Amino acid sequence: MINKKVFLIVDDTEINRKILKGFWKNDSGVEILEADSAKAALQILQKRNDISLILMDVVMPEMSGFELLAELKKSDRYSHIPVIINTQSDGHNLEERSLQLGADDFFPKPYVEEIVKRRIDNVLKKSAYDKQRLDALTGIYNFDTFCSLTRQMLEMDMVNDYAILRFNIVKFKLINELLGRKTGDEILILLARLIKRAVGNEGTYGRLEADNFMCCMPMGKIKENTKFNDIMVTGAKELERQYSLTIQSGIYLVRDRSLPISMMCDRAGTACRSIRDNMVKQFSYYDDEEAEKELEELMLIREMVKAVKGGQFHIVLQPIFDVKTEQAVSAEALVRWKHPEKGVISPGIFVPLFEKSGLISKLDMFVCEEACRVLAKLKKDGVPICPISVNISRVDFCEPDLVKRINEMTEKYGLDKKYIKIEVT
Repeated sequence: MINKKVFLIVDDTEINRKILKGFWKNDSGVEILEADSAKAALQILQKRNDISLILMDVVMPEMSGFELLAELKKSDRYSHIPVIINTQSDGHNLEERSLQLGADDFFPKPYVEEIVKRRIDNVLKKSAYDKQRLDALTGIYNFDTFCSLTRQMLEMDMVNDYAILRFNIVKFKLINELLGRKTGDEILILLARLIKRAVGNEGTYGRLEADNFMCCMPMGKIKENTKFNDIMVTGAKELERQYSLTIQSGIYLVRDRSLPISMMCDRAGTACRSIRDNMVKQFSYYDDEEAEKELEELMLIREMVKAVKGGQFHIVLQPIFDVKTEQAVSAEALVRWKHPEKGVISPGIFVPLFEKSGLISKLDMFVCEEACRVLAKLKKDGVPICPISVNISRVDFCEPDLVKRINEMTEKYGLDKKYIKIEVT
């Protein structure tokens, strides 16, 4: 049944389990599991990952309910499961101890069916609300919750200076491909736990998306020789050693608290991206000049497709001479971009942008076709022709039909294939 609730009753007394189980005997939407000891409960939890709620007695042989509760709440695997303690009342001592150890609620024996069901409904509603605030994979706060909590924190504390930190795993997609999705998820979970442990109650933290994580801390808490810095540095080094990866971070110092939290995170992301090709530097602060450069790059990326179609790109031929005969034996096609407003843009700027944006194949095929067009015109005019070399990005070699496309181009212009040479950039 879809969305079936699964309750685990843990009690060494059979009659107690039978009474509780009887409350849902006519409810097909609830499945009841029973354990007569804490050890048996742990065995069930290891086999089942769909437990909705645990109803647990305190007094049990070998391992008490309190000991089991403490074990569950310190476990990343089980801590999200709501636990309700039920036992013989002794005033408020047991209830206080239960809540102190992390129980979600408490009700005494003897059981009153309507009260038991009402308390369970309330706990499950709260649990559902909490799950909406958490990232499904890592169990830490999702981005919306992070933004909300961070905004509250900044508004409540106007005295301390704060910083937003964004953590990123370099080339995480490649790690996923090499090690597999399961291992990739494992890495993300470990990094999330590391950030959660390092931040503790000193700030906020959450997962933005994929391998991007955020936290917001008072400036004084992230400097050297702080708990946060010590835990993050030690933990990151261990992750990097274990999985052969690199973790980088971008830091935005919160100067303008009126900015949306999402924009602050974007600025931390800008700082992080500024060092993504630097495998030595592991953190960077947000810089206005760097941001302007990134904004300019984004504007160029948006214009590139239109620029290719609009004739802003052209090729120039760099001849290659035979030093003995002093005759041109071939040429290399070099692409140039003449922007209507910015003038000539260096290939050193726009070629990396084409690769970054996934548009490099369009540019390479444009250059290849232009080379074919020039050769065809020279041939038609009776001018002797020689091969032209065309630069093809390594990215293009992931395309299964690359050779077919180039061959079709030479055939389209009536050229022998030997007149187009391929150089890998």
